[in-house]
Amino acid sequence: MINMVSKFYLWSYLLIHFRSILLLHITIILCNCIFIQNVASEQTSDTIKEASLLDINDYRIPMVLTNENPMIDGYVDEECWSKAPVISNFTQVQPHEGSPPSERTEVRLLYNSGYIYVGIHAFDSQPENITARVMQRDGSMYFDDSVKMIFDTFHDNRNAFYFEINALGALRDALIMSGKSPNYNWDSIWDGKAAINKNGWSAELAIPIKSLSFDPKGKNWGFNVERTIQRNREKIRWSAPYRNKSIVELGDSGVLADITGLEQGFGLEFMPYLNMKTTRDQVLNNSSFELKPGFDLFYKITPAVTAALTVNTDFAEAEVDERRVNLTRFELFFPEKRMFFLQDSEIFRFAGLSRSPVPFFFTTHRAR
Repeated sequence: MINMVSKFYLWSYLLIHFRSILLLHITIILCNCIFIQNVASEQTSDTIKEASLLDINDYRIPMVLTNENPMIDGYVDEECWSKAPVISNFTQVQPHEGSPPSERTEVRLLYNSGYIYVGIHAFDSQPENITARVMQRDGSMYFDDSVKMIFDTFHDNRNAFYFEINALGALRDALIMSGKSPNYNWDSIWDGKAAINKNGWSAELAIPIKSLSFDPKGKNWGFNVERTIQRNREKIRWSAPYRNKSIVELGDSGVLADITGLEQGFGLEFMPYLNMKTTRDQVLNNSSFELKPGFDLFYKITPAVTAALTVNTDFAEAEVDERRVNLTRFELFFPEKRMFFLQDSEIFRFAGLSRSPVPFFFTTHRAR
């Protein structure tokens, strides 16, 4: 009996000491975690402060007003380009994140009351190996040497305009909602030319102010630019050159500062059209002729709100739908390409919806 009591007290003693030692170890681990977290927080704060200073110094470009309109021929050789601020501090995103680019790139920007001008020098030590195949408007340039850029004209980190040009001068444009895939069905009026030379390739862009929506009182625009060097599978970017970021994430864009004196005009866009149809019946030997006029009218009530009116909508203005073979039991959906229905359609892209909840926006369906 005595032996059993002794063993009981011995085990109780060991258990109490074991619990004390265990609690002591847990306390030490928690203290270490709190200390490490505080140190990490301080380091993160310092990093954020350093990044903020870096953003202010390196990713803010004062825009220069020009009285000379450069000739858009792909050669950035006019005198006015020498006065433009130069963006050259690009960083690799792929394949080696954070490394210097393998080739030098210079982007210059100018503006006047009617246009935004962009001059690009994409230097290349092997110009004979420049990859450029696409020449179609709005064609995919994923496998081409190209330069793409975004303009966040309201500087609200929500919506932006996307422009892209490759070494052959093919153009592509789109609307962007931050973090979403570009809507390439949108088309604007702008001009761009490119030329390949012994030093690489160059390009010039002229973007009419009237093709963009913006706040006349705002002096700063969000901006970012990215170049692809296809033979190296290399992507370099100006602002936010991180692999887990994308150029369409507008919160990470740089800033074009001191933009003043832009003229948006009356904010009125009128697009008339005329459809003619003639029919002849060979059996009855008679014919008929039909004339159908119509127009689309857009008016900017405010810089961010556009009123749209259409009369006898021209359903033939969009390109022919792609031919598809449907082997499923589901209906096919085709993207909306008529400009009237694309106006401000980004508003209806929310909550990760692949198709708009509004029936006539974005998609039209076809029966099987």
